[in-house]
Amino acid sequence: MSACPSALATAQAVPVNFVGHIATGLRAAGDGDDPAFLVGTALPDFASMRRTRLGPAVGTLADGIALPHATDHAIHAEGWFLDLERHLRDGLRRDGLPDGAARACAQVCPELLLDGALLADPSIARGVGTVYEGIAAPSDDVVDLVPDHEREGWRTHLVGVATRLDPFTYGDPAIVAGRLHMITSRRPRLTFDSALVYAVSARMAAVQPHVAASAREVLDRVSGAVTVTRSRRHWPFRR
Repeated sequence: MSACPSALATAQAVPVNFVGHIATGLRAAGDGDDPAFLVGTALPDFASMRRTRLGPAVGTLADGIALPHATDHAIHAEGWFLDLERHLRDGLRRDGLPDGAARACAQVCPELLLDGALLADPSIARGVGTVYEGIAAPSDDVVDLVPDHEREGWRTHLVGVATRLDPFTYGDPAIVAGRLHMITSRRPRLTFDSALVYAVSARMAAVQPHVAASAREVLDRVSGAVTVTRSRRHWPFRR
């Protein structure tokens, strides 16, 4: 990935592509109903939001937690993603965003738009609902993934995600642009003027039809790449 470390840190502060991770998990599980596995696919994203490091897990929860790394490797190697990131970065620079802000927004925007597009699939929307049900009342296995002194805060964080974070808003470029401005404003190297929020929103809106039209094919390719990785490692849920 070509993004600078600060841009990567910003991406970690946003629940980037957790819908994509769940969608890939549904493919990996053969669209089966395994709540622990699906919850696991989203936990690394939610942990990154809180800057929490997850400890070892067991069983299908562990299999789910392992999936996002392979998914991210596959999506970030996609020509689709790299071309879109470059297009957005260059456009945002022309719009007046500083280099760090342009890089951060260009990295995060394609994944958030992809999440929003994938939610048009009812099976993926139901999978996200399953995950939200799981974290609204997290099991002891999930809570125990962090050290003792962090567990109450981790539980509260997960419940908060389930009650306050609506991934369907990722289909609205204006909401996403405003969220990115709020997050980057805390980082001097990535901040940009509030007057440029509209420019970010406009760039996202311009590429949104392309993302929506490509979402299914991108998921197919990423899921195929992850399936190869899982087969080599003899993970469960092979078809």
